[in-house]
Amino acid sequence: MVLFLQIAGINYEPNMMANKSHKGMKVLAFTEFHLSFKKQRKNFQMKKLLILLFVFFGYSSFAQVVDSVLPGKVVVFKDYRLAVITKKEAEINTAILKTEARTAKGYRLMVLNTSDKEHAFKVRAELLQKFPEQKPYMWFANPYIRIKFGNFRTKEEAEVYQKQISEMLGGASIYLIPETIEVDPGKDFDPDSVK
Repeated sequence: MVLFLQIAGINYEPNMMANKSHKGMKVLAFTEFHLSFKKQRKNFQMKKLLILLFVFFGYSSFAQVVDSVLPGKVVVFKDYRLAVITKKEAEINTAILKTEARTAKGYRLMVLNTSDKEHAFKVRAELLQKFPEQKPYMWFANPYIRIKFGNFRTKEEAEVYQKQISEMLGGASIYLIPETIEVDPGKDFDPDSVK
């Protein structure tokens, strides 16, 4: 028994096993030996558990290194939702750029500046009827009513309408004014063309 205890790594203390003349002393010595044996067995089990954990984690950490991919190459596993989010963000950015692209530097024609309300509405109606592709802008600056006309990107484009409107109004002076104009981005809008 002593040999078995020493092989198992348990300290054997001979004074615990010594024969005592009294029965109670033998029981006390055996109980002390039994408690010491349990404690040492528990320590032995903990050592075994720690060794197993070190072996397991050491093996699993080496498992991360071995791969079938060639060295120097990176493999990315992309979630399909990233493509959906990217597409949605691009659509939103294009919509924002289209909104911003609706205004540009250009020219408008100052057609009328009068305090006669009826005459102003008559001129506006004539402009709408004769030039439906362009837009008249009418606003009130008390006591005057002002009418500006069109959204022209170039002076040359505006001058064509300037002559026609002047003839329509009996040779009235029509002024070319540089202004921020409305622009329709259209279906062929290229967001990369906007800075």
